[in-house]
Amino acid sequence: MYYSAPINTFYNPSLAISDSQAELNMDVKPEFFHTARAIHGSVYFKCLDDSAYFASQSVEHEFFMLTSSFTTHFIRPISEGRIIAKGLIISNGKSQIIAESKIFNEQKQLLAYGSGTFVKSKHRLREISSMF
Repeated sequence: MYYSAPINTFYNPSLAISDSQAELNMDVKPEFFHTARAIHGSVYFKCLDDSAYFASQSVEHEFFMLTSSFTTHFIRPISEGRIIAKGLIISNGKSQIIAESKIFNEQKQLLAYGSGTFVKSKHRLREISSMF
């Protein structure tokens, strides 16, 4: 499901999912930069949201999850190497899942962190996977 999303053709991330957690890895490319030659905040958001989202989706096997809110905090810029985003569920309630995620560089320095609320959609996963 993840790799078939058209946006991932541009970013070319790799994603590993396990129970209640997910890890996304992505090479830094100049195409991701803002004018000051560091990764644009939208790239940070994508990595944080994707890793937290798939941590949440890892425990929901019937319905497609949706991000209902997400808060992002930027710590430091990055302009080369690889970024690693790690998502983890911190609360799994009846109507929503809360997950956090952190982005690190290859030297394990924290670059950004965030947390989000994820809810079930009305779409069944089997319907979504047949769309792509």
